[in-house]
Amino acid sequence: EIKVPEIFVGRSLRELNLRKNFSVNVLAAGPIKRLSVNPRASYILEEDHVLVVMGLMEDLQKLPQE
Repeated sequence: EIKVPEIFVGRSLRELNLRKNFSVNVLAAGPIKRLSVNPRASYILEEDHVLVVMGLMEDLQKLPQE
């Protein structure tokens, strides 16, 4: 689980294409108390949202930090 990095805010999962660009899969996204499981590609990330992602540790470490 990671906080949505500022560089991702306002962008869709399709636009970010995290699977292709970072080799990680998004399992859920949204506000911590209302996570959307298996979100659509059109899902727009917002400030203070979180991403639940799965991948190899070295790929997860390549994700931008807040």
